Amino acid sequence: TVPCMNETNNRIVSTALILCVLSVAFVVLRWPVVPSQDGPMHLYYVDIARESLTAHSPYSAYYGLRSVLPPYLFHYLFLAALDEWLDPVWAEKTLLILYIFAAVASLVFLAGAAGARAPALAGLAGIPFILNWTVMMGFINFNLGCAMCLFLIGVWLRFQAAFTPRRRIIFALLFF
Repeated sequence: TVPCMNETNNRIVSTALILCVLSVAFVVLRWPVVPSQDGPMHLYYVDIARESLTAHSPYSAYYGLRSVLPPYLFHYLFLAALDEWLDPVWAEKTLLILYIFAAVASLVFLAGAAGARAPALAGLAGIPFILNWTVMMGFINFNLGCAMCLFLIGVWLRFQAAFTPRRRIIFALLFF
């Protein structure tokens, strides 16, 4: 625990956290495109998947979905939904900003569930690691899964005493 943390210091740390998260989001918005090893490959896959699902598509003879739950499902569904209203590059930036907010919020929630007196410090400490190697390689879906895992561990820590057998099964299903 941090002995000098009082209500005023918690507000200062929380404000610093919000400013840092917003500044990272601003940096992402300033990029011309999301820099990644994959480039626009995910946007291309979304376009192919959307087109191949229509009956009159020229792609339907060559492409098809192999399973109901393909890898990167959330990533592609989110990009496809945002593609209806935004430019594909902005859709990808929006997904990356969603990951940034989810990762920081999950760190703060986990620290609070673990009993930290200043959980915002955990989020502040995690900011330098948010735009990491896996993000730049294009594994946004993986990073969203890591943020969800941190959140679910926090849920387990906070509510483990209230977990009935039925709730444990539901919780276990959330991990898959």
